[in-house]
Amino acid sequence: MAYWLSGLFVVVEGFNKLNLKDASVQKLFKEHLRHLKAMRHETYHFTIEKGVGVDALFKELNWAEDLHDAIGEYLREHVLKKAADEKREERAAKRKAKRKKS
Repeated sequence: MAYWLSGLFVVVEGFNKLNLKDASVQKLFKEHLRHLKAMRHETYHFTIEKGVGVDALFKELNWAEDLHDAIGEYLREHVLKKAADEKREERAAKRKAKRKKS
């Protein structure tokens, strides 16, 4: 669980650095930034005491599942759009090549 939550922080951090935009992802991340950052820190760095936000983080995780799903949905839509664009470009290139032969 700790690795998953820490990973969510890293994925959305990359999402933001790549300037990807999705209202659901950004809203959920912004609302829970403090908890996710604390979890990532405590997962990958030695700490003697638990941070303030980690206990609260484990009490209710529905938002983390929603964030995970929002990222997945964004990626699905992105991949489908990219595939459709590539297919269109492929068809256009074939038509252009066919016209050149004629």
